Amino acid sequence: MAVGDEPQGGRREPATGSRRPRIVVGVDGSAGSRAALAHALRTAHSRGADLEVVAAYDVQLYWMGVYPVVNPPVDQLRALTEERTRRLVDGVVREVPGDGRSGPRVDVVVTAGPAVQALLDRAEGADLLVVGSRGRGALRSAALGSVALNCVMHAPCPVLTVHAGLRAAEAARSGGAVTASV
Repeated sequence: MAVGDEPQGGRREPATGSRRPRIVVGVDGSAGSRAALAHALRTAHSRGADLEVVAAYDVQLYWMGVYPVVNPPVDQLRALTEERTRRLVDGVVREVPGDGRSGPRVDVVVTAGPAVQALLDRAEGADLLVVGSRGRGALRSAALGSVALNCVMHAPCPVLTVHAGLRAAEAARSGGAVTASV
């Protein structure tokens, strides 16, 4: 597993026939993002694609207990986010069964800033963007903002939204995902 640096401009070259497919997945430690990571890993494996796992941390407002910190410890935030993301990736890689072939190359990209922008930037030139859904409902998503909804509306590639809370029968029928093309 390789570590990606923060995006330099965040843009990728458009897809061409001479490169391996690339799948981008966003993670934040939630059940929805864990399900998205598992689905993205299986999809990357079946397509022979590389997998880019993106985690973002926001440095604009950081809380220490109940008190906001004016100058957040950015290096510590980055290191903590990277550590948590690697543990998540390692755990999901162990849980997702393979078919005996080597799995996809997995790159972890940790970046400062809003998650939506990080995912949209990294999705440039990707074959698929996979995001999880917390299932908060339309009203709460509209009021609070939804990473999944913004990605579906603005991504430069197809987006797969994975719902972790589906009942077993629904998940078996849909693979735990709803696809939205852009």
